[in-house]
Amino acid sequence: MLSVKPQNKHPDSIKNIKSKSPYLAIVLIPVIIISAYTVSMLFFTETNWKSNPGTFGDSFGIINALFTGLAFSGLIVTIMLQYEAIKIQQQDFLESRHQFARSADAQERTARLVAASELLKEYNEYIKIIETEITDDENRKCDNTSAMGVLSQSVKESSIYKHPKFDRLKELKQKKHDIIEELEELMLKFRKN
Repeated sequence: MLSVKPQNKHPDSIKNIKSKSPYLAIVLIPVIIISAYTVSMLFFTETNWKSNPGTFGDSFGIINALFTGLAFSGLIVTIMLQYEAIKIQQQDFLESRHQFARSADAQERTARLVAASELLKEYNEYIKIIETEITDDENRKCDNTSAMGVLSQSVKESSIYKHPKFDRLKELKQKKHDIIEELEELMLKFRKN
């Protein structure tokens, strides 16, 4: 059987009250102070406040000065908190800027790797095509009965003979080798970073 745990219907309401308690204290403390002062002035002094209400109003001057000072202190604290928030925001901005630069650098490197690997793939295809053409030319059967066929066969079998596409093949293999070296250098740079 499944057991169902009883859940608190209002868990967020307790958290809300706890998070708002400093603000409630800021509002309630002055109200309590003013109320206590008013009660003490009305009931515990021998002055007749009903006949002279101006004196009663002037007696709150000290409370007025107290709360004006507290308001000014609150303004200074707010400015300091805003300064800290701006400093944190600047640090976050610099960090995100640094991350963006690193991302752009990695993207550039990746693009270079992709381009080099595509070029390498293309050179491999060209090399295969030329090698196939060379082997086809060398394996092509010629008419051994004619003088031209015998001469052509003996030239191909000599050590001096070089196929006309052999230089192009050698050039492509060198380019392929250069690209592989460049890729290896890029990979070393990636590993360092």
